[in-house]
Amino acid sequence: MQAIGSPFLKNCSVALALFFGFFVAGISSYKDPVSGDSLGYVNDLKIEEADVFTFLWTTTFKIGFYPPAFVPLVMAFVVTSVETVGDIQASCEVSGLSITGPDAESRVQGGLLADGLNSILAVLMTSPPNTTFSQNNGVIALTRCASRAAGIACCMWLLLFGCFAKFGAVIASVPDCVLGGMTTFLFSNVMVSGISILSGAGGPGSGVSRRSRFIMAVALGVGLGVTAMPTWAEGGGVAAFHGANLKHTIGLWPARDVCEVFPTTTVEVSPATCVVSTYTSTTMSETDCAGVGGTFTAAVTEAVETKSCANKNGLCCLKYNYSKKMWRDTVIIMLKTPYCIGTLLALLLHLVLPLEEEAAEASQEPKAKDMEVVL
Repeated sequence: MQAIGSPFLKNCSVALALFFGFFVAGISSYKDPVSGDSLGYVNDLKIEEADVFTFLWTTTFKIGFYPPAFVPLVMAFVVTSVETVGDIQASCEVSGLSITGPDAESRVQGGLLADGLNSILAVLMTSPPNTTFSQNNGVIALTRCASRAAGIACCMWLLLFGCFAKFGAVIASVPDCVLGGMTTFLFSNVMVSGISILSGAGGPGSGVSRRSRFIMAVALGVGLGVTAMPTWAEGGGVAAFHGANLKHTIGLWPARDVCEVFPTTTVEVSPATCVVSTYTSTTMSETDCAGVGGTFTAAVTEAVETKSCANKNGLCCLKYNYSKKMWRDTVIIMLKTPYCIGTLLALLLHLVLPLEEEAAEASQEPKAKDMEVVL
């Protein structure tokens, strides 16, 4: 379709591919391994449960502030701001616009401002804060449509799906495998756009410098490593294997290190005894001891804090130190989130690594051109 289709089909290729996959999933089925029943990949449960019309504040709650979440949210906004800058530059690149200069800087500034205002409005309307959608760059690259009218039309569709929940439920019924297949291809285009921007394709000074290659190698290497092993920093696991207990007891910064009040268990300090003449028993009950005329002494117990997450139930701490927990959560989130640790490493290396070599290379280019003119 991209190679031989009409301009209309090329512009609609992403939507047509999504709906074609939705259609195939809708007419397909699989057999339940337990009951043997034939089940469809698509069902109408979400559509039936959705309201006909919803608008703005569908849920209300008291406004509060959770201190441990403050620093992690600040770091998340820093990372998403960097992501926004990259997304806007990628959109400019695939739209045939300049990614440098006053016009490009104005677009980045406007995008960041819009992101901030949209996030404020979103959380006030009981919705998660939002950021730029990287897949849009892939859509522009595929359809070659970068019109503002397309963006306005998309906004109208989103309002329609958001207010009329039945329409939104239809889209939500698309199987994950269909969405995953489409977004995989779109994210591949995002990656290609990013590489094109980094290499300066088509512009002056094309090519990636050694400094840029080193920054990319470190950021991508560590980020991909964290993607392959996301629990490396906290020693966690899936819930079936007592992941909450592992996060509490092991890792670079175990959760028990920021706990103030641990649960307690009753520990027997000395066992119950029954003394009959010169014979002492630790297994005889109080009733049996009285039956043989012995002297019974009850067991001595005391409550002891359990810091090893007793009984593997996940309830490992009764009260955390909010200040310490905030910093621990911040560190763990940065270390276990691929794009977060990759972005922070890239920013750090960009600030630390010197620019003298690149400046020297840039200063030599005019001299080489002058020599050509002389010759």
